Amino acid sequence: MLQFSDISKYLNTSGVSIGLGNVNVSNGLFSALTLHNDAQLDPLFPGLQNAIMVGRYGVNYPIDASTYHCYYLYMKVTPPSPLDSARIFWFYNYQYAAGNFGVTNSIPISPSNWVLYSGDFNLNYDAANSNSPWSSQTQWQGIRIDPSTFAGSAFEIDWFRITDCQSVNVEVTWTPVAGNVEIWMAKSLNTPQSRVIGPISGSTGSQFIDVQGWEPGRYFICIKELNTGSISWTPLTIDPAPQITFVQPSLFSGQSIFWSMDDAAEFYTDPGHPACMAYTLSNGIMDVTTPSPSQQPSSCVSSGASDPKLLLSLPWTIDTTQYRYFSYRLRQDGNYQNFNTGWLVRLIWRTYLNSPSKWCLNVMKDVPYDVDWETYLLDLHDPDVGTPQYSVGSTPCPTDPWMTRNTDFLRLDINENTTSEPFAQHFDWIRLSKPDTSARNSEFDIKFNLSEPIQGMQFNFYYTTIPTQPRQNVLNLVTAPTPPDPIGTNRVYLPAILRHYTTPLVYTYRWDTHNVATGDYYICIEVIDALENSTLRCSSTIVRIY
Repeated sequence: MLQFSDISKYLNTSGVSIGLGNVNVSNGLFSALTLHNDAQLDPLFPGLQNAIMVGRYGVNYPIDASTYHCYYLYMKVTPPSPLDSARIFWFYNYQYAAGNFGVTNSIPISPSNWVLYSGDFNLNYDAANSNSPWSSQTQWQGIRIDPSTFAGSAFEIDWFRITDCQSVNVEVTWTPVAGNVEIWMAKSLNTPQSRVIGPISGSTGSQFIDVQGWEPGRYFICIKELNTGSISWTPLTIDPAPQITFVQPSLFSGQSIFWSMDDAAEFYTDPGHPACMAYTLSNGIMDVTTPSPSQQPSSCVSSGASDPKLLLSLPWTIDTTQYRYFSYRLRQDGNYQNFNTGWLVRLIWRTYLNSPSKWCLNVMKDVPYDVDWETYLLDLHDPDVGTPQYSVGSTPCPTDPWMTRNTDFLRLDINENTTSEPFAQHFDWIRLSKPDTSARNSEFDIKFNLSEPIQGMQFNFYYTTIPTQPRQNVLNLVTAPTPPDPIGTNRVYLPAILRHYTTPLVYTYRWDTHNVATGDYYICIEVIDALENSTLRCSSTIVRIY
């Protein structure tokens, strides 16, 4: 619950049923007010059928059901009635409740208290209102929380976690006392927030507590003596797993055509282009307003929706076998994601069939987008992405994949507004990139950022043709890592041209590609910190060894 995009996917069922009001995400808390008795939110939304889902959707990040099945929901609910309960649903795919799904039994709510609600999906299963136990599938793509059964319930969620059910025991100690004690947890000193365990005997002076379901961060553990009411405090820090962000290979590191939103010359500006919308360019941001269909001329309306067209100026004819990654950074104004009213982007490109007079416009599937700033990366060599949904033109047109023919025309249809209000969108940049390349029997620099200092970290490097098999091949390094790139006024590093980003330290390791077969490979890095927290991440783009 660190940013709105943690819970924004399908919020308020994308405008079909408005169940949550006063929605807010700040200081690591999600808060809202239930507007009816079936309010819900999706920490993991599966995605949509026949659309290209980019980002944190369940179709891209399914949950391994056999490994992860214990849930932890840290929540506070203030309902209008004390007899309240919550439920947690799971869904197999985009069919949602029309497909395989399950739900827990009712989870009784402790009104107005912060409580860590926990259980095992394998054990907490409402067979009468479900059709699929958690263990019936190898993976699940959707998770939904129904926080209350009442309208008018104010609630806050600090975190939701699904774990592998392996205990992480921490010993809490205190000076032995007569009588019983309770152990409480808090995020700030001197304010007991949530009871962890108790009453237990205070004479032992110690107790193990299981923190597997706690969010990483800093806590204060409170020992409350029930006989005297006295309280003692001790700090506890749960160390987060280190996080890796690839700098090279990445969508920023390969050779690119870059539309920086600085100059109208980056777009066709003859009459009607950009079409069916108004825009301004300021400080590297393109602010776009698309009127409602009722305020558009008939030429700007298609199937009852506004049809804005952003034509991208190309410096040359694009070799589609080389240019592979189309990406953009976008934000739309709104209270929640609403793809039912046209929060969709389409990429359109032109090809020719043996003659300049025989041309085709290839239309990509819908790409839903979200509120808040988000980067969208489309791999046009992925057949699910780069094969057009349909093609039209001056001749019967095949729906051939992106790399089949070169193109001299790119168009981005940036929304399909069906509402009575204008859409306001903001583009930071658009980019069309080649992958990184390296000659066989040479050296390639792997660059990345770390979420914490590198000292004490252990690394394992791999290369793979399939990101879901990250340890396919062990990667040989040339030497020890080079020093991090310095940050200073006289040093220019490529991502610095992205105005709205910060540039942290970049660490470089050199890949020895001797004896590596030619081909396209993802780089995967496993990092293990001093407390044996580990993370394994693969690059989102490839390195092409030739």
